[in-house]
Amino acid sequence: MSENNTRRPEKKYVAFGILHVGFSIIGLYITIATLDSVAFLHASPPGAVKSYYVMTIANVLLIALLGVAGYQLLRRGSAGTSFSKWICLSEVCYILLLPVLWLLPGLRPSVIPVTGIANVGLMVQGAGLYPLISLVMLTRF
Repeated sequence: MSENNTRRPEKKYVAFGILHVGFSIIGLYITIATLDSVAFLHASPPGAVKSYYVMTIANVLLIALLGVAGYQLLRRGSAGTSFSKWICLSEVCYILLLPVLWLLPGLRPSVIPVTGIANVGLMVQGAGLYPLISLVMLTRF
């Protein structure tokens, strides 16, 4: 019998890989499911439609990249952590940037009405602090 020389990733990387992919699938599903609810935007202030699409594209991009990072963790184990940490850090920065956008007088009227619906897929993770927990666990432990 031939011996299989492929190494399996540690359980930690498999667990976070599965969580990354799971959050990615759930986030993309929720985002796609809410795309038809943009009818309210036409009654919103000027710039709200553009803000919605910019925020939704950023949301989808981060969620899709989290799925790729999860796949990397599942396939490569510790070798996939660097990409995963950058994506999680990007998500944390994006989530922290949203309240700052509310404070900018020029953007405030167009950002406030769409923040929730444009970021619903990412907020599934953000509400449980998953990007931050993942970042810490993959860096420290």
